[in-house]
This record gives sequence, structure tokens and C-alpha cells, in this order.
Amino acid sequence: MPFIKSLIFQISVSVTLFLATALSQPFHFSGREESMFFLPAGVGLGIAWRYGNRALIGAFVGLFIYYTTLHNLELWVALWTTTTWIFSVYFALWGLRLFIPDVLMKAPLKSLLTFFGFGVVLAPLIHTLLDLPMVIPAGLVDPDQDIRIFLFLYWQGEAFGALLLTPVIFLAGRNFSMLYHGDYVVYPKNGREKIFWLSLFSLNILSTFLWGETHLYAGISDQLFILFPLLAWSAYRLGVTFSSVAVFLTCFGIFSFYAFGFGGTPIPVTEQEYIALLTFIITISLLTYSVAVVTLERRLETSRLRYAATHDPLSGLLNTRALKDRLESLMKDDAGIKPELGYLEIDQYEEMRRHYGVSGRNMLIKRFGLHLNKILSPSCEIFRIGAGEFAFISKEKGALPKSAHTWLNNPEPYRFEWEKKHFSIIPKACLLPVTSHFDSPHHLLELASAHVNRLSKGERGLTSIDPMDDGVLKDRQIRVKWMGKIQQALADDQFRLLYQPIVSLNEKQAAFKNNNRMQHVEILLRLIAEDGSLIEPGIFMPYAETFNLMPDVDRWVVSKALHLIENDPMLRQPETICAINLSGQSINDMAFPEYILEQLKNTNVEAKKICFEITETVALSDLKQAANFFSQLREMGCSVALDDFGTGTASFEYLKRLHVDYLKIDGSFIREIEGNKLDYVIVTAIRDVARSTGTKTIAEYVETDGVLDLLIKLGVDYGQGYIFGKPEEITKSE
Repeated sequence: MPFIKSLIFQISVSVTLFLATALSQPFHFSGREESMFFLPAGVGLGIAWRYGNRALIGAFVGLFIYYTTLHNLELWVALWTTTTWIFSVYFALWGLRLFIPDVLMKAPLKSLLTFFGFGVVLAPLIHTLLDLPMVIPAGLVDPDQDIRIFLFLYWQGEAFGALLLTPVIFLAGRNFSMLYHGDYVVYPKNGREKIFWLSLFSLNILSTFLWGETHLYAGISDQLFILFPLLAWSAYRLGVTFSSVAVFLTCFGIFSFYAFGFGGTPIPVTEQEYIALLTFIITISLLTYSVAVVTLERRLETSRLRYAATHDPLSGLLNTRALKDRLESLMKDDAGIKPELGYLEIDQYEEMRRHYGVSGRNMLIKRFGLHLNKILSPSCEIFRIGAGEFAFISKEKGALPKSAHTWLNNPEPYRFEWEKKHFSIIPKACLLPVTSHFDSPHHLLELASAHVNRLSKGERGLTSIDPMDDGVLKDRQIRVKWMGKIQQALADDQFRLLYQPIVSLNEKQAAFKNNNRMQHVEILLRLIAEDGSLIEPGIFMPYAETFNLMPDVDRWVVSKALHLIENDPMLRQPETICAINLSGQSINDMAFPEYILEQLKNTNVEAKKICFEITETVALSDLKQAANFFSQLREMGCSVALDDFGTGTASFEYLKRLHVDYLKIDGSFIREIEGNKLDYVIVTAIRDVARSTGTKTIAEYVETDGVLDLLIKLGVDYGQGYIFGKPEEITKSE
């Protein structure tokens, strides 16, 4: 289906260019007269991209009426003029969007200046220079006129049209994603398909010359602006090698048509005409090849980052985020398919790590992942979700291969050899159906993990779990019990706030370890147990989320934190910024910003001292609401941090729409950054994107000197972890 959509799109473009260029000669305009088409066409397309494809119909009708009434064009001329300009600006928009880095789209002023710089200055200048070898031999320049004055007036006419078009292209570009990330464009997967696309592009381009304007001087420059976006699109989709072939075939065809007069094209006679033709061919070749080279690495980097967001770097298997996304999709599916989730744990993983170190552990994970692939693929999706924990999803109940059943129930352990030593691995596993009986993927995984942990050490075999058995019912009772505990803690103030330092990495390392200068802290929440011990949020928050209690918990945290900051001598220092975590449920609470503002007014804490942290996963779940929530916080004077950055499938793609002050790099990329090249590349990419947008970076889980030194070398702005200090209790307010 995607291939058919792509084919239909390309054929429609071909037919449109074919007809538009064939009909362009009777109403060709140049210079300032041409600019009258830019404003209505640009506004129409800008409205279309701003408000959706349905608005394109309105823009088309509006332009058609504009041309038939104000310009008194015949109906068929107005129809094709409208179509021509819609598609011309459509390709111009794509061409400009290709050259504007994503990070600039986050900063409206920089982005607008960039568009104006390209549209009003550079594009008309290039067009004027390309026209020079054509207009001078043609005798269009008055011999008595100063060539500099002529060039200025010529450029002025071109710039006037671009000036009208640039603002609407900018507005459309900020909401533009379909062509750039369009799923209807299929990347060719085999040689025959690539040859097909190259042939189609070549025919598309040659049809432009065959039926386009026949005057050499007037046609070449105009054809450049039709050809280049098309070739640039080809370069972006097909890569360097095949784009080079496409450019060669195109240029060869162009030269043949003009040199031998095919299709009624004029044969160059003078030296200037040949120079003009060669200039055009060389220009379009270099521009297209440059696009291919520049975008190749960008595409590869984007592909690597998306892969890293959903795959475990060590085993190459899908990761926890991918598993949760898949489970959410399956739990909402009403197609009647009943898949099963398998949960598997290596019993002696910690023992293996102690005996053989990091290198032995890494090799174990790699080989075990390959072994799982061998026995479970292709009927199952396989995930690594923890240190020694794996999961797999079968397509439907009973679809697990016999080889997997045999292996999982085999009393013989899996044998692993490392450095001439043998190690026996006994995995424990369970199988349970993915149904709507479970509230969330977290609940499903929690039940599977609890079941496996109850198995005795060395106990082996694949056991099935019935979601309606006593164990599951007991689990539900436990969740209800936790709900009562959380509600009671809110009523009796049985929560406690701690803080952990976030230290600038721009000072000397000795200053870090002595905590001589602590500019930031993160406020952390703990639940007080009956015996007085503190319970981590990872244990009780899932239950609070299940019963929609997180807005109440967040309100408690905001209120208590602001009062503690007001009374704590260290936290109330002007340079100390305090970070408070907020949940996704609070972001979707329309009244929550007003509550924050009210609490700020009730204390003497300045808004600029408060930074609210929201995880990337939460922000991307409702991008529009998150962006609106962030905007309200920033209007109050608070700053915003995006936590766990890099774990999303499209982190960089969506960052331009979320205006944040800090990016907290997820700890999974920091822990093993010294020995993991992929983690190093990802952190470097995050740092570069943050710098270009003026956003500060914070590295989580900094626990060793080696990691600290590397982060300093990379230029990460702040660090947080046990090397700087463990969470400590905040001084209780009076």
C-alpha cells in the first residue's frame, strides 16, 4: 500500500509538471510582473500547510477566483496557473525546509532570519547570476546602461517576489513535516526498485524540457527552479550513488536535447550559448550532489538515533520502551488476536557479573540474545528489559515454537564458555496472555516478574499464568491496598522530601567532590513506611498513577517544597535552582498551572528559582498539551527540564516543538559511556543539539571519576549522581 501511494504521488507530480510546463509559455512573466503570483500562491499554500490538507481545497478555489476576477484570465488559463503555482511553491517549500536545520525551527527569530536570508538575498542573487550568461548575449542589456545598475534592478525584481513569499513559507515550514518525514515515500529496498525510481525521475525531468519553454535563454533559469527541488528530493531519498546516476542521465539528456535540437529545442550556436548550457548543467549537478552528500550523514545519524531509542545497545534486541509501546498497542487491539507475553530471567546473572566482570557479562548478554533469536524467531518479538531479564511476545496463543518449549522446559542448563571457563545458566520463565484485564504494561510486567521471583533458585521450566487465578486477584488486592496507603500518606503528611545536588561541570573537579558550589538541586519524594524507612517512588508511584492520584501527590510536593525552600538557608540562596518533578497526569490537569502560581504567591520564593522536570515519555504522549503546559510555566518565570532525554523514538524531531531550558540525559547513556561507543555518539549528539538551541545539559547517574572526566571533556553543562552526593533530607521548616 505505501508503495502504491508513493507511485501515485510521483505520477501526479510528473503529469502536473508535464502539463504545467507545456502551458507555461503563453503567460510567462519575468521580473517584477512575476511577483504578482508569489503572494496569492504563497498565502494559499501557507494556509494549507498551517491548517491541514483540507484547507488546500480552499486555497485552490481562492486562487482560482483571484486569477479569474482580478486578472481576467480565461478559465483554463486560471486553472493551470493556479495548479502550477501551488506545486511550484510546494516544491520550493520542501527545498527550503531541507536546508534549514531542525534546531533552528525551535527559535522563531533565528528561523525567520534564516528564511529571509535565503529567500530575499541568496535565492534572487543566485538566479540573477545564473541569468547573466543568458541575458547579456541576448542583447537584453542596454549598452548605455551601467551593468551594476542593471544587475541591481534585476535582483530587486527577483527579491520583491521572494520577499512576498518568504513569510508564508516560514509559517508553513514551522508546521511542515509530511514531505520531510512522509510515510508515503518508500525508500527503495532492492536494485530493480531503485532502477525503476531512477527511470521515473529521469522521464519526469526530460518531460519538463521536452514540453517546456523553447527559448534557450528564458527557459534554462526557470527550469532550474523546477528541476532542482525534484533532484534534491531524489538525492535525499536515494542517496549519493544512485543520485549521481540520476544526475548524469538527466544532464546527458538535457545536453542531448539542446545540442541536437530534439523536441524542437534550439541548438546552441554561439560560444555564449554553449557556456550558458554548460553552466546550467554543472550548477544543477553540483547542487544535487551536495544535497545528497549533506543529507546522507544526517539520514544515517537519524536512523542510528531512532534505532538506539528502541534497541538495547549490548544485545541488539528491542528494549523496555519498545516492549511497553508494543504491549500498549496489543492491549488496545480489538481484532481478536490473543498474543502471549513471555518473561525470562537469568538466575545467576549477578553471580556471573561478580566472577567474570563487565567484559564477561557483556559477552553473556550478546550470546544469550543470539540464542534467544535462534529459538524464538521469527514467531516472536524478543526484548531485553533489564540486567538479566528478557521478554518475548508471541503473535497469538499457542504460537510459541516447539523448540522454545523444549528448551525452556529442558532440565539441562544453558552452558556459557568464557576465557576457557564454563558457566551454566538456568533461566526461569513464565507465559501469560496479553489482555485488557491488566491496567497497563507496567502491571503486566510486574506480575510476570513477581511470579518468576517466587520460583526457587535453580527451578526451571515454562509456567503459564492465568490472569483470573488467585495470584492475580491477590495482586489486585495489593494495588488497592497501596491506593489506601497513598491516600493516607497525603492526609497525614507521611511523605518526605529529599534533595540531591546537581553540580556545574565548568569548575575544577576538586570543587565538584567537595561540593563547594552547588547551583542546582533536585527535590526527591519518598514515602514513609510503617517502620520509619523510606520507600522509593518507583515502588508506590505506579499505583498512584493507576488510581489517578498523581495530581494530588504533585500538589503536595509543590506546596511542601516551596515552603521548605523558603525556610532552608541553603535552598533559598539566590543562585540555587530547585527542580521539582511533575507527572503526566498533572500536565493534563488544566487547573495545575493556576495551583503553581497560587503557591508561588503564598511564599516568598521567586519563580526563577524553580525548575519543573517532566520526563520525555510523558511530554511526547501529548505533545500539544505538553508544549502548552511548558509555555505557561515559562510565562510565570519558572524554567523547564526534559527528563530522561534520548529514550524517545523521535527525541530530536520533537524537541523543536518543546521549548525547554534543560535536557537531562538519560542515565542509561551515561553509566557505560566510557566503554560504549554508541552511548558516546548519542550523548555527543544531544550536546550538539542542546548547544544549537541554547539549552543546558544535565547528565544523570554520574558515579565514577572516569565518567565525570569524559563528561567534562564533552562539554556537558551539569552532572548529577552519587559522585557529587546522595539524596539528603531537607531541613524541616518551622
